[in-house]
Parts: sequence; structure tokens; C-alpha cells
Amino acid sequence: MRSGGYDAPAVQRCLTRLDALRDAWTRIADRQTRNGDEFGYARAEPVRRLLQEPFEQQANMDAEREWFVSGRSMRDTEPVSLMKIRTPEGRALAGEG
Repeated sequence: MRSGGYDAPAVQRCLTRLDALRDAWTRIADRQTRNGDEFGYARAEPVRRLLQEPFEQQANMDAEREWFVSGRSMRDTEPVSLMKIRTPEGRALAGEG
């Protein structure tokens, strides 16, 4: 973010959000596995998955689970992913804007 020109408050907001996401992920995982249950994927019930598919969430699902919605393939995620690939020094790659 710094190489992209973001100021310290913006970087801190991002880091704070990442901490919140990590903590929520940990709480969800702890609740799910507390009694020996495991996580599933793909064909598992939504309540048994840590990542939720966009159109399969349950109405009564814990609000924090709504933070973890993700398609299962790059075809699902590419249209909503803004990626600007940079060199380690923060410069745009040749041919990139």
C-alpha cells in the first residue's frame, strides 16, 4: 500500500480490517471444530463451510460468516478482483498501467 501511495491512516485501516477478518475466521473455526466437527467444501452444507458461496448463504447465518463469501473458481473471482501487478520496488511492469 505504501508503494501505491496510500497514506498511513489508509494503511492502518486496512491492517485493522485484516486483523478483524483474521479474528473472525479464528472464532468461526474454533466454534466449528470445538466438538470434533470438521470443515467441508464444495458439496458440504453452508454451515459446515468456512468459505461461503455467493448465493448459498443461509438467512440465519452468523453475520461474521457473511465476510467470507468467495466463488470457487477464478472465473468467479476474476471479475471482482482489481490487481495491479508491480515490481518489488512498486513500479508498474512493462506494458501495465
